[in-house]
Amino acid sequence: MIAAALSGAAGCAAPTPALEGERYPVPGHGSSLEAPGGEGAVWILTSVPGSLLTFRGVAGSSAEHASMSLVERCAAAPGQPRLAARQLLIGLDDREFLEDQPCQVGGMTGWLQSLDASDGEVRVHLRTVTRLESGCSLDWVLVAPPGARLDAAFDAWWASWSSTREPGGASP
Repeated sequence: MIAAALSGAAGCAAPTPALEGERYPVPGHGSSLEAPGGEGAVWILTSVPGSLLTFRGVAGSSAEHASMSLVERCAAAPGQPRLAARQLLIGLDDREFLEDQPCQVGGMTGWLQSLDASDGEVRVHLRTVTRLESGCSLDWVLVAPPGARLDAAFDAWWASWSSTREPGGASP
């Protein structure tokens, strides 16, 4: 599901948003995120079909071969963040969970999961945060090589999410 969501199965490509001050607006959501950081990490914003925002690590930086994305999924989103988060792992084998717990995202309960898994022949590290909103799930996704040490940068990135909507999806 991770690969499908980031390869375009989740929907059409959103236009790459322009930086507004020090934040990137999330298209269609009345929200924004800071650019990701991390010690020695360099990220570039790129357009990926099915993604609201995707940053890819630049070659030669500590983020090389990594990506951070925000994806929206609206087809049959389950009513619990944990179940929606688990859907992201469909097709991954040899899952080794490092963290699996509730978290707070913009005043609402979400689900954080961190694990190493196999995607075909490739071993990957995943860290995801899922929040349910208006019948859809918003998924922040880090995909990185195992041992890349980008979890703190990812946590700071998704925690920078700010919305002008009321919790639950209504506009103020």
